[in-house]
Amino acid sequence: MDKAYGVQSMPELTFMVPETQLKVILCNEVVSKFESCIIRNIENETGGQLFATFPSSEELRIVYASGPHEKTTRRLFSVRFDLRTDQKEIERLFKQKKLHYVGDWHSHPQEIPVPSWIDKRTMRSRFIKSKHELNLMIMIIVGQAELPAGLWIGSQDASQLQELAITF
Repeated sequence: MDKAYGVQSMPELTFMVPETQLKVILCNEVVSKFESCIIRNIENETGGQLFATFPSSEELRIVYASGPHEKTTRRLFSVRFDLRTDQKEIERLFKQKKLHYVGDWHSHPQEIPVPSWIDKRTMRSRFIKSKHELNLMIMIIVGQAELPAGLWIGSQDASQLQELAITF
């Protein structure tokens, strides 16, 4: 049992960024959190931020998914983050645990989620406006299907958002 979320621990999931050697690994605690945030009935979307370590130049390991925060605005078909709260969390987690902010996650009321045009616009804006040294940022959408089928994960650089492929 995962004490942090009160659900059975899920296995890690690994995804590959197209045309690179970069693996994006979702640690089991993160997968468990996503499992607990699946929209099962008519409920508001939820979401938060993704934090990672970089064990090697070919591995981005997402070890923590935050949120939702008290100031997060949650609606049936949208979620809006409070940027001040998010920035404080980015600074705190980097200072205390050396975790790097690498993107955002949110839920969708779809079996198999796909990013909306708002998701795409927001992620591109996050990449361009954030102060970072990353080649890409990550966006994850949690759908209603059992994981991993119910996950959409993508990488955003300055020009495009592309879906990552799961490795088995």
